[in-house]
Amino acid sequence: MTDTTTDPTPADTPAPPAEEVDTATTDDTADQDHEAPEDRDEDRGGNREAARRRRELREARAEVDRLTGVLDRMRRSEVERLVGDRLVDAADVWRDGADLAALLDDDGLVDASKVDEVLGTVLEAHPHWAPAAADARRMGATGRGSAPEEVGTGVVGLRQALGHAVGRR
Repeated sequence: MTDTTTDPTPADTPAPPAEEVDTATTDDTADQDHEAPEDRDEDRGGNREAARRRRELREARAEVDRLTGVLDRMRRSEVERLVGDRLVDAADVWRDGADLAALLDDDGLVDASKVDEVLGTVLEAHPHWAPAAADARRMGATGRGSAPEEVGTGVVGLRQALGHAVGRR
């Protein structure tokens, strides 16, 4: 007898459809992937919680830094207010290296006695930073406004000076 059947060659054999191959090889991994997301969600939940807390911590620290800056500016303004009438420029109190922290009491408030001590040191080193009595009068500190016109001394008041400027006497 003659054998009429031929062995199929690889070219003659149809290849299984690609999707069957994929599903056949991924069926085992699909079960693993199916279980893994639950585990990953638990890990992600913990990571998400930790990430959320880290973000909240960064935001809280940024807010503390911002509010500390605001408070320091207010404290500096208070120190300058306290020395404002005893220095020509109140900001001069900081020029010799006065430290804001050294001017605060235990509660973090500006201590007026400490400010006075620093001001005394500043004025001792720089007496020219204090407003002179003449400067205070010139600025109207006497409450009289401009200085009175003295007759016959050559001092001219504002009204006369403006009158001369526009041609009136």
